[in-house]
Amino acid sequence: MHALVLQCGGPTAVVNTSLAALVRRWRASVPAGVLSGGHHGLRALLTADWRTLTDAGDGWLAALDDTPGMALGGGRDRLSEPDVEHAVGLLAARGVETLFLIGGNGTMAAGRAIAGCAGRSRVPLRIIGVPKTIDNDIPHTDVCPGFPSAARFVVDAVRDIGDDVASMRGYEDVVLIETMGRHAGWLAAVTAFARSDPEDAPHLVLVPEEPCGEGPFLSAVRHQHARTGLCVVTVAEGVRDSSGAFFAERGADAAVERDASGQVILGRTGGPLPHLSALVRERLGLRCRLVRPDLLQRCSRAHVSGLDRRLADMVGTAAVDAAVSSQAGDAVMIALRIVGDRWTTESVPLEQVRGERTLSGGLLLDPGPLRYLLA
Repeated sequence: MHALVLQCGGPTAVVNTSLAALVRRWRASVPAGVLSGGHHGLRALLTADWRTLTDAGDGWLAALDDTPGMALGGGRDRLSEPDVEHAVGLLAARGVETLFLIGGNGTMAAGRAIAGCAGRSRVPLRIIGVPKTIDNDIPHTDVCPGFPSAARFVVDAVRDIGDDVASMRGYEDVVLIETMGRHAGWLAAVTAFARSDPEDAPHLVLVPEEPCGEGPFLSAVRHQHARTGLCVVTVAEGVRDSSGAFFAERGADAAVERDASGQVILGRTGGPLPHLSALVRERLGLRCRLVRPDLLQRCSRAHVSGLDRRLADMVGTAAVDAAVSSQAGDAVMIALRIVGDRWTTESVPLEQVRGERTLSGGLLLDPGPLRYLLA
């Protein structure tokens, strides 16, 4: 059997653990098989820039477990219909029978397209999706590997920043802290666990799931500052105004860059904080500090969660088991399930993995059962 594995989208602190686990399981389960790794995500399906991983050394695999980033190189390329047809033809020509796709929602959508094209072309190809994203927004899995480590980072950051600025009360008025999360506010919401006391930071949490009007935002900030002399706000990068537009796009000076699909690349704008801070300064007359951890949220080696690493290992291992037990033409994603305190995996039809798993609520202060992910 010949298989190809890709790491797609953006990195997490543990996505290399999934790759290492997949390679180890492949060598044990398919000793006569060939496993290749494609460079730079979905682009590898067009360039055939692949390397052989079958004979990867134990030392290299052990190093992967402790290395953030993506060893094969990620990427945010999108495949057009002709690209998908080219990819299926290339996989068939190279004798690839299984395609492992480690990634998020966009990657799973690409997997569905490739599976559909392979079926129409009568190419016997298995597609195995391996979940990965710090946004925690892939449906049909109880958690996404990458999220628990990013969650630990933002909780620690908000707690420490809260202690810092509380000691400067009277000098600092309002502090806005940005987290990643375009459409799902899981990372922003989990910062509520930074509080050991109801008066601790964060005092407000803004998530993308519900538009936030400027008036209600300013009213909440004014009220909190009037009570305690300080207001710390966690703001997801994808928070929107009452019209549904990204705050990151507001203002004449907003540098908006879009990808090939027309989607705003929020990480390359100033984010929502400049506009919100301008409102605070101009309408409330309060001093406002901006904090943007940016890439540190997804790559902090110091904040890798033991649970996160275990979950990343589980999905990589289960991906090979699914490939070995599946039939040609099958397309599935490995999902994580928790019952009590026990984690297991199962295969979910890739056709069902659509949309985004988001929070309900706007100014969210109680993320509830997410606490176990911080272990």
